[in-house]
Amino acid sequence: MRIIKKPEIRKQEIMDKAQLLFYKFGYENTSVNLIISELGISKGGFYHYFNSKMQLLDAISERFVKHTLKSIIPIVENPELNALQKLNLWFSTVSSIKTNQINLMQVFANVIYSDKNLISKANLKKKWIELISPIFSKVIMQGCQERLFNPKFPKETGEILIRIGMTLHESLAGKFERLMKTRDPASLLRLIKIYENIYERILGLKQGSLQFVNQDFINKLIGKS
Repeated sequence: MRIIKKPEIRKQEIMDKAQLLFYKFGYENTSVNLIISELGISKGGFYHYFNSKMQLLDAISERFVKHTLKSIIPIVENPELNALQKLNLWFSTVSSIKTNQINLMQVFANVIYSDKNLISKANLKKKWIELISPIFSKVIMQGCQERLFNPKFPKETGEILIRIGMTLHESLAGKFERLMKTRDPASLLRLIKIYENIYERILGLKQGSLQFVNQDFINKLIGKS
């Protein structure tokens, strides 16, 4: 007997299965045919929810960002924290989430940093900027009101910082990949310090004010945990 499932349940099942296959085989090597074969559904069943594999990855990406924001928004809205505290707690929380989702992060990285995926890269970056920038900018504006940060255009600076973070990751992707292969935590930490220093300079913060990732994240990247 054919089992009829609610559309949202079926959609989430397709995303869950695809995510696991992307982990195992990589995005490029996972075909729509493989996904539907693993799920036991028809092509029509797949294309009812997603018009392409890229749209499927977009949905997985958006789900991840929204899941992350559920943990971030309470931090941003906490009236007892100043803006600098919120930024560091934001980075710490995201670092922990990425540590737990390291395989998914590698899937996104492989798509974003590949020259074969220019459209995919643009779609992912655009979606992340749309979802994250307004919330990040809210913290920057608070920091300016508290005179902890000093950019003249705080709202725009928030979006620019998000874009810079993505651009830095992209431009240093090759170096980052080599550093991960060396399993050298000191080199990885130095690379991350470069990111932190740029943010600190733009915001007018003292060196060492920001910490992007925790040691657990570094250990996970270099395969020590």
